[in-house]
Amino acid sequence: MSLETADGIEITVLMDNVIDSFSKLTRKDALRPSQWVEKRGPHLGHLRASHGLSVLVRVRRGSETRTILYDTGESGEVLSHNLKILGLSLQNIEAIVISHGHWDHTGGLLWVLQEIARDDTLVYIHPRALVPRAVTRTTESGETLRRLEPVPTRSEIVETGGKLMIDPEPTLLADGMLLLSGEIPRRTDYEKGFTGQKALVDGQWVDDSLVVDDRVLIAKVKEKGLVVVTGCSHAGIVNISHEATRLTGTATVHAIVGGFHLIGPDSATRIPHTTEDLREISPEVIVPCHCTGWRAQHALAKVFPEAYINNGVGNLYKF
Repeated sequence: MSLETADGIEITVLMDNVIDSFSKLTRKDALRPSQWVEKRGPHLGHLRASHGLSVLVRVRRGSETRTILYDTGESGEVLSHNLKILGLSLQNIEAIVISHGHWDHTGGLLWVLQEIARDDTLVYIHPRALVPRAVTRTTESGETLRRLEPVPTRSEIVETGGKLMIDPEPTLLADGMLLLSGEIPRRTDYEKGFTGQKALVDGQWVDDSLVVDDRVLIAKVKEKGLVVVTGCSHAGIVNISHEATRLTGTATVHAIVGGFHLIGPDSATRIPHTTEDLREISPEVIVPCHCTGWRAQHALAKVFPEAYINNGVGNLYKF
């Protein structure tokens, strides 16, 4: 893909599972809310953490700046609250990108569309992201099927002002400065997606463990390399990193920001493989968010002491 080189990118975390407003980061490319919000004060302590992810992405080339919203978290209420405290608006957003079809990434979508209040806001989404989903669990009484929280329907999105851009292929956004990946090939033998997930397709529950709709944003920043923004990394953060370099022809991954989905004891065996393969990729900045989990965060901080940044709601990253 002919991804244009950006002069810079800013990533602001609007929703995540963690808040850490007042401890300072002693580096130029990462700021806590207390280090960048204009009206600093005790109100920053009222930022809300929530299980979900939403990220405001601004890319810059010369005097041109383009803004994309990547995911909308689990609720419009939390998103609205954090935007107000951070002093941010959604009015300059030219498009919304949904990383994949889970409630904790789509729950605020209809509120965002209402807030933007246009009838043509582009919503980029994979077709599989719009179907009902469930998770199978094995219990003493047998296998059960638990439905996941629903995501907004096609009609709800359109009626609220969204213009659906349903395409599973890689897509250039922001005047060519951002690349939305397509379906991500699975190259590793340990990144297995979301085991036990099923999707309701044509009236039948089918295996959906690969989470084929999992997609990421990629920027190529001058003199740095690739910046990859992920939602949950159900495709695997190593697979994602390799796909970013393949799509762009750029070997250097400068920064990775987003959820790594290494949460819970079931993922413990994947963590050593992930950290080892990330060593070879050698990103200069690693910001694990949302569903990464404490085991993986501790491991990543140990393996990448200079690159690792502990995220929080309101963090601003500048590359």
